[in-house]
Amino acid sequence: MSVPGTPPPGWYPDPADPASGRLRHWDGAAWGQDTRGGQGTPGGGSSGGWGRRVPWLVAVIAVLVVAAVAVVLIGRGRGAPDVEDTNTAAPTGTPWDEMSTPAPSSPDSSSATPGGPCLTVMTTTDATPASGEPLTAGALTMPAPDGWSGPIRESRVPNSDTGWAYYTRLGIDMPGWVAQQTVGTMRPESFTTTEQTALDILTCLPGSAMYRSVTATVTEQQATSISIDGVPASQVDATLAIESDRLATEASAIRIIVVEADDTASFYLSAIPVERPDLQAIADRTAGALSIAG
Repeated sequence: MSVPGTPPPGWYPDPADPASGRLRHWDGAAWGQDTRGGQGTPGGGSSGGWGRRVPWLVAVIAVLVVAAVAVVLIGRGRGAPDVEDTNTAAPTGTPWDEMSTPAPSSPDSSSATPGGPCLTVMTTTDATPASGEPLTAGALTMPAPDGWSGPIRESRVPNSDTGWAYYTRLGIDMPGWVAQQTVGTMRPESFTTTEQTALDILTCLPGSAMYRSVTATVTEQQATSISIDGVPASQVDATLAIESDRLATEASAIRIIVVEADDTASFYLSAIPVERPDLQAIADRTAGALSIAG
């Protein structure tokens, strides 16, 4: 049977040479090889019949052309879809929180300081101290400040081997920011003298995980020799300028105390926003109440 939509079998003007007036046979599916003179008529009809067929044939051919174009367009429509642009400028990652503890870096991660590298990986762990009780690290004991949260493990102090902290959050003006007091032990390889070890902590502090979300710069510092229960120690007081669009603070007051007793170097560190003298007074009392354990 013929293909739907095509003219019936018969003799039609030769598509290979329409100007010659010759006719070529159409079998309903394809053109044949035989041709003949132009006196005949398509399908064997009269000349009047051929005249009547011409508009119809033109219309059929036009329909075939439109159908062919539609097939091509449909075929293209069924091809592979356009690749969706998944690029986005939206921020990712977890919300910023200065109290969160970052993933530990490798033991080789360090940067140069006057006394040695900034060591960032603790090598020992200890049991969680009881809440509200004094914290003891090595030979140094820190009383629990009234009303402060904790203790929590503090692993971000440069060159430290252990660390525990009491802290207090600072409200909506400083989201994610805290004042804290920490006591811990130093890594043996980081200890030189009590003063130099305290200065090394201070030098490493601006680039540590404790200040990873702000720009911190040491602007003032002073080292003092002190004693704790008769044991020589060193105290470094400093101002750490803070640059941040999110925090209503200009600087942190830093106090670092290092003492060596029973072959163990221990430290105390407080970090208090300069805008909070009430919290600084608490830290001053805590530092003044440090004692040698045992």
